[in-house]
Amino acid sequence: MERVRRDLVALGEAVEAFESGVRPAEDVHAEMRTILHRLAGSAGSFGWPEIGLRARRFEERLGERVEGRADPLLTIARWRAEIAGLAGLLPETPGQPRPSHAAGG
Repeated sequence: MERVRRDLVALGEAVEAFESGVRPAEDVHAEMRTILHRLAGSAGSFGWPEIGLRARRFEERLGERVEGRADPLLTIARWRAEIAGLAGLLPETPGQPRPSHAAGG
């Protein structure tokens, strides 16, 4: 679970780097896609298929933005909301399952 939390923190840091212009947009997008791809692939093995599914969808939408087919609503604020939504699916305490109604998203 700690790895998933670290990935979510890294996503937030990437969004901050994008917003502040500290790093080129292409680099930030590539980093975010890598993190989301890893998260989508590993979340199921941790027992959180909903996190994996939502990470995969986020990765796909981010890819559309990079390739010029972006949903105009996928802005920095939307990215932050996506990350917060993923974090909200994690259990509060290690080893404690999230209530089933929270996974319905």
